[in-house]
Amino acid sequence: METGNKDKKIGVIAYEFIGTAFIMYAMMMFNGLYAPTMGMTCAMTALAWNVSGGHFNPALTIGMYVAEKDFGGNALIAGLMIAAQFCGAFFGVLLGFLALIDKDWQEEVANFEMPFDTPDVKANVPFQWFGTIVP
Repeated sequence: METGNKDKKIGVIAYEFIGTAFIMYAMMMFNGLYAPTMGMTCAMTALAWNVSGGHFNPALTIGMYVAEKDFGGNALIAGLMIAAQFCGAFFGVLLGFLALIDKDWQEEVANFEMPFDTPDVKANVPFQWFGTIVP
């Protein structure tokens, strides 16, 4: 959109996907700490600035789409960027989850039994994940 790379759609989409994935991965690895996550966001924005504008957020993409006032010409690229951002976010969370999972945790989840009688609970959800056991 603002970068003038409308004809390089694959590169724009790839940068948005990869940048959003890395940012979400950093958020999971650093547990939402501000400084490392902000550092990753700034680094990815600097890398993608000349190609895609470094939005990495659908709100920024929509804001730039409206600000450009070229609704017909930018609709396709804006839609593709938003789709790439959502897909990249899910991919980054998946990578973070796979990086944090370990064999002991997998066995614990596989062998989990509800520690109390709860007839109204339909799913087998380990309440220990939330820090306390719900009575």
